[in-house]
Amino acid sequence: MMKISKIKIVLFDFDNTLCIHTFHGKRDEHEDGVKIISGDLSVWETCEINEQLKRFMHICEKENIRMGLISTTVSYRHMEMKQKFVKERYGVELENFCVSSQDGKLDMLNTIADAFHYKKSEIAIVDDYWYQLDRAADGGFQAVSYTHLRAHETLANL
Repeated sequence: MMKISKIKIVLFDFDNTLCIHTFHGKRDEHEDGVKIISGDLSVWETCEINEQLKRFMHICEKENIRMGLISTTVSYRHMEMKQKFVKERYGVELENFCVSSQDGKLDMLNTIADAFHYKKSEIAIVDDYWYQLDRAADGGFQAVSYTHLRAHETLANL
C-alpha cells in the first residue's frame, strides 16, 4: 500500500485518467489538433473528471507533494493545453513531464529520480494503462491506477 507521507512527487497521465473520454465515436484528429493549437479546450468538453483524483490532488497539495503531468503529447502546445484543462477542471497546476511516446514514461520516471535525487519508491505514477503501471512497479516506482483510487471510500489510508 502506498503511504502518502513517503511520496515526493506524483505524476498523472491525462487521457482516460484525468480526462475520462465519454465520447467514443470517430473524431477528426486534424480538427482536434487545430482546436488544441488555437487554444480551444472544447476538444475535451465531453471528458469527465475523476472526483476521487481531484480530492487526491488536493491532499497532495496540502501535504506539499509535487505533482506533474506525464502524458504523451505530440507537441509542447498540446501539453500546455492539457495543463490548462487540469487547472480549470481540477483546480491544481501540474508541472510538465510529458513525453512523446508511451515508452518514454519509464525513462522520464528514471530521469526524475536522478534529477531530483528521489528514491524510486518516492515517485508515484497514476495511469489507466496497465502496461505503464506494470513497467513502473517493476522499475521500483509506486504505481496507482485511477480505478484503485476510485475504489477507496476514503483516502485517509494513503
